[in-house]
Amino acid sequence: MAKLDTIDRAIIRNLQRDGRMAVQDISERVGLSPTPCRRRIRILEETGVITGYSAMVDPKACGLSLSLYVFIKLERRTRENIRLFEEAIMRMDKVLQCQLITGAYDYLLTMHVPDMSNYEALLRYELADVPAIAEIQTSIVISEVKAKREFALPE
Repeated sequence: MAKLDTIDRAIIRNLQRDGRMAVQDISERVGLSPTPCRRRIRILEETGVITGYSAMVDPKACGLSLSLYVFIKLERRTRENIRLFEEAIMRMDKVLQCQLITGAYDYLLTMHVPDMSNYEALLRYELADVPAIAEIQTSIVISEVKAKREFALPE
């Protein structure tokens, strides 16, 4: 874990809010001149604290109106089953996130699809062919109440 001081945390907060913010603007907000601010950002990138930059895109505006959480239970949690499952999921473009979780299920998948018939096709012709799956349960997002992408950093 990287040791972050107050200025590092302020830089990260500003970049979480706006990844396109100019170094000049960040430096003014955190109380540094641009050169040391740019150096700190580079160090945060090199040490893996900042892992990249991307645009936040509204899936619905792109025709992906159905947001899904898919819970997966494996037949058995063997190394081979885990490997086979994870390799198959890595090849699926529609899966945005795949997380190994605790509890009644082994994995949680996050995805967006245009409609239920597209999800049905994904379920029948892609997920059904993934090795080692014992059970699939899907939850459909009715509405998004809060979507915060910046997280509070520990002091």
